[in-house]
Amino acid sequence: MSPEPSSPFAISRPALLAIFLGALLRFFALWQTCIINTDATFYIQQAKAFYHGLPDLITAGYPYLTNYSIAIAGAFPLFGDWEMAAMSVSCFFACLGLIPLYWLIRRFFSENVAVLALLTFALSPPFINASRDVIRGPLCWPFLLLGVHLFLLGIEGKGRWHYLFSALSFLFAAWARIEVVGIAAASAFFLLLPLPVNRGRKRWEGLLFFLGPILLLGIVGIINLHLLRPGGIDLLFSERILERLSGLSGRYHEIRDTLSRLIEAQDPAGIQRYFFEKVRNLVWFIGLGVILVQVVRAFYLPFFALFILGLYEARREIRRDDRLIYLLILCTTALLILYVQVFHLWAMYNRWIVLFLFPAYPFVGYGIYALLRKIRGFFSAESKAPYALVAALILFVTLPKIARYDDRAEKMVFKEIGGYISRFEKKNSPSEDLFRIGAGIKELILIDFYAKEESRNALPFDRETLISPEKMRDAETLKRFDYFILNTQPFEQSAHEWQRLEKAAGFVRLRVWDSPSEGRLILYHRENR
Repeated sequence: MSPEPSSPFAISRPALLAIFLGALLRFFALWQTCIINTDATFYIQQAKAFYHGLPDLITAGYPYLTNYSIAIAGAFPLFGDWEMAAMSVSCFFACLGLIPLYWLIRRFFSENVAVLALLTFALSPPFINASRDVIRGPLCWPFLLLGVHLFLLGIEGKGRWHYLFSALSFLFAAWARIEVVGIAAASAFFLLLPLPVNRGRKRWEGLLFFLGPILLLGIVGIINLHLLRPGGIDLLFSERILERLSGLSGRYHEIRDTLSRLIEAQDPAGIQRYFFEKVRNLVWFIGLGVILVQVVRAFYLPFFALFILGLYEARREIRRDDRLIYLLILCTTALLILYVQVFHLWAMYNRWIVLFLFPAYPFVGYGIYALLRKIRGFFSAESKAPYALVAALILFVTLPKIARYDDRAEKMVFKEIGGYISRFEKKNSPSEDLFRIGAGIKELILIDFYAKEESRNALPFDRETLISPEKMRDAETLKRFDYFILNTQPFEQSAHEWQRLEKAAGFVRLRVWDSPSEGRLILYHRENR
């Protein structure tokens, strides 16, 4: 279907233009971002502990040492700002992932089709937004894609050493996202299948080159970690996969039991018991529905339509091309992993869907190929107009969505409160004494981060500082904090009660903010620390 490129690692000028456009939009999203996501605080805390040489605090907030935190620590000297260093690392690797994605698609299509398929991801609103988030996913993406690309080169007979470097890429990606272990296992399974590409010595040579570095590094790493630090293996690896698999049945029954208690209630929330009786027996299918909805969102609806069209277009090619069988095995494995993930956390995000989306992306190329074939009937055989028209359609369906970018402006108030506390501490306590901030709002973790961002102390967020409205009415509890942020909503009907508590706890009012989500927030400081 496509002339093979001169090199499997070549990048054409049109592809560079698509990559540049995608990178430009991703850095623009970063520039617009006014506040980090909540998860960022865990990775930055770990990076600070690693950077300042505090081994006992490395896993105090997030339980496993990730290469993402190490990358943030490495970027910090370039920026001198933890927030910008973390977001820049995410954005850099998100942009870097566009290159192996192009290489992957180019294995199947001509230059023009590959560039158009790449453009759909480069302009994908969900992943432009995700590129500025401080999460492990962006660091994983380029190595996951590179691993799949190198494995395809091995299938094509370009050299068995491609399997070796594919395994190393998967290992590095798995260090960021442990679910990639499933993709590596599926790749090894493919080499065992009785396909033409695996005949004779090819099968065992492929397995040796692919599994060899995984087993070798695993054995050496485990021995070294146990010798240097007993139990240190938990820093890099964990029992998370086994825990999720073994806990799948338990989570399923837990959900059913919860629904049973709702059934026993008399028309809970005005919903008839019949509804919950049916839902209780359809929990497995609800999990499938959650994944399907999120897959559509991750692809972005117009491009999901191209993916479905591509699956239909490639139905005959699948029988002849072992590479497509490999991609379908990866997609199936990814869906199984995501299914376990749904029941483990009962949540699903776009950044998790990439496990399925990346190996599925060549089918978007097949969809574009089918669309171009239909459009060509209106133009001459040599005309470039069909390609320009499809590119214009991609821009038309993505740019309006990108223009409606959500910059989290409503959360800026929490950054302002944290920054105010930081400046107040510098002025009144220059010795960097440890201080505690209490509040009854979930965004306290962001306030705490910005208040202590410039401190060399890499202590993790103390969840005990997040207190319930009931505990706010206890003066002895309030005395544990040096600063307290009052959400006035629980005390709207009893302002005099808070005035009594304010006096009993020795608080002095510093400043007032208005939050769109939390109402009026009042910052207090306890003078006698």
